[in-house]
Amino acid sequence: MLSGIIIPFFNKFNFLSPNQKRNFSIFKEIIRLMDTGIHLSEEGFNKIIDPREILNKGKGRKRKYEKDNLNYEKSPETIRQNRQ
Repeated sequence: MLSGIIIPFFNKFNFLSPNQKRNFSIFKEIIRLMDTGIHLSEEGFNKIIDPREILNKGKGRKRKYEKDNLNYEKSPETIRQNRQ
């Protein structure tokens, strides 16, 4: 849904603000990585977390979970997807 509907919509109706454009570019990269299934491994998960850290940076925003507090844990869904 994200790569098929949301991203094409915002590609068509662009953002005005440079920060919004930058954030959308980062968001698209994260979705592209997830579409490949890279997030199902610990190394891939970390590749997604790195750009997430600069997404919406500044303006007094605080993340609920900092990068250092995130752990990669295989969920039953992840294990099932890797078996297929």
